[in-house]
Amino acid sequence: MTQLNLDDRLRTIHNELHALRLDLLRKHEAPLVGQTVSITRTLKDPISGDRQEVTLEATITGLRWTYEDDVLMVVTYTHPFTGKVAETEEYMG
Repeated sequence: MTQLNLDDRLRTIHNELHALRLDLLRKHEAPLVGQTVSITRTLKDPISGDRQEVTLEATITGLRWTYEDDVLMVVTYTHPFTGKVAETEEYMG
């Protein structure tokens, strides 16, 4: 009788699950990329040194899974004090 190699089976299951998760994320990511959302951040004014809570319009550039199986939006926004484009992540829910 042949001995089962459960390590190979488990590796195959994990690889297939990873591929399915990527496909699912890409499917839902495509219609969101380029859309805008409002996010709130506490940002430092480099001139005064004060931190201010600001609501920003951010553009969705992608999606990512968290370790807890939540989905994060990857977004970019223009920093209101410096004018530089910054990237951050925001929970969808």
